[in-house]
Amino acid sequence: MKTQSPKKKQHIKRPMNAFMVWAQAARREMSKQEPKLQNSEISKDLGKIWNSMANNNRFDCSDTGDGDSGDIHRDLHISNAAQG
Repeated sequence: MKTQSPKKKQHIKRPMNAFMVWAQAARREMSKQEPKLQNSEISKDLGKIWNSMANNNRFDCSDTGDGDSGDIHRDLHISNAAQG
């Protein structure tokens, strides 16, 4: 059994990629339209829709949210690596 050390490192979550940002909203909408559809089926359908989307529509999804989140994530990982 693993024991946790008192100095547990804080996990830094990665920012969501464009697909995850888009899928989060699309999943809610799809589950409202098809409430009996299982989550795994919704995921498969979302993947098919995403792959059929034109690349310029995909980039619209990546522009949502905090544009600096990737930079912040990278900087936090660099500072944590330097500490130890």
